[in-house]
Amino acid sequence: MSSQDKTLTVNDKSTGATTGVWDFGNGNTLPYLPTNASETNNYADGGNYTVSLIVKNDGPCYDTLTKQICVSDQIYFIPDIFSPNGDGVNDILFVRSSEVEELNFRVFDRWGKMVFESSSVDQGWDGTFKGKNLEAGVYFYYVYMKLVSGEELNEKGDVTIKR
Repeated sequence: MSSQDKTLTVNDKSTGATTGVWDFGNGNTLPYLPTNASETNNYADGGNYTVSLIVKNDGPCYDTLTKQICVSDQIYFIPDIFSPNGDGVNDILFVRSSEVEELNFRVFDRWGKMVFESSSVDQGWDGTFKGKNLEAGVYFYYVYMKLVSGEELNEKGDVTIKR
């Protein structure tokens, strides 16, 4: 996988601030401009960063907002386990990517029978086949992705259903 610049856009929700500074945690800072509703920063490398906004009003008051962010080097992400048990957490297996232009995602059982196919990152697998829950265990996937950059990826792996 290739590493690409990641852009963070921050939105200013402060009120009454007149001066200050944005600190993006990677050595980049920008002066706070109360007329700008948002600012952007590019991260070349993945990692954890601390983003801060320090503002001051016309009087003696300062305020600071700090958030931790995680920037990923990954172009795509497919979990290796999910739990389609109806609790609303990790119930659906998705191919996660903002750079996919074309997708073919197929999941197979241990006998090689295709149990799921999708051509959209918005359509994930709920751990069923023909409307019935599949048993807990290991399933295998194959994914073809054409990225917006034109690069084509063919990946395979396995995913575990835990019920």
